[in-house]
Amino acid sequence: MKTDPIQETIEAALKEAELHDPASEDYTTIARNVETLAKAKALGESKKLSPDAVLGAATSILGIVAVLQYERLAVVSSKAFGLIMKVKPF
Repeated sequence: MKTDPIQETIEAALKEAELHDPASEDYTTIARNVETLAKAKALGESKKLSPDAVLGAATSILGIVAVLQYERLAVVSSKAFGLIMKVKPF
């Protein structure tokens, strides 16, 4: 199992905070550092792709490839060509 260095640092900081008076400046500094670390950890976790998003993207790409292959093999003109912007001369 992978160890999370941010979580280990948070736990170490919380143990250190237990040794200080809650009214002290050291305790306040530790609390701010723990808050910053927690935000960094949450930011890192939110960047992971969900399996549903990957499956949806793969299905869309596979569908596009299938249509392109069919049109290449069967030489069918598609209605999609009408959606392509035409170059206008100046």
